[in-house]
Amino acid sequence: MEFACTAAIVTGAASGLGAATAAALVAAGATVRGFDLGPAIAAARDAPAGVR
Repeated sequence: MEFACTAAIVTGAASGLGAATAAALVAAGATVRGFDLGPAIAAARDAPAGVR
């Protein structure tokens, strides 16, 4: 599936399923903004390329 010219917000994007979803959307061409709560700052620094 192609997501060019599409923006996505992914909750729980610092790890697990959220990170995998964000990475898949970026790979498909979407612009992704990831959000997460809690002490996941270190994991967020390791977010997939293209996820902010």
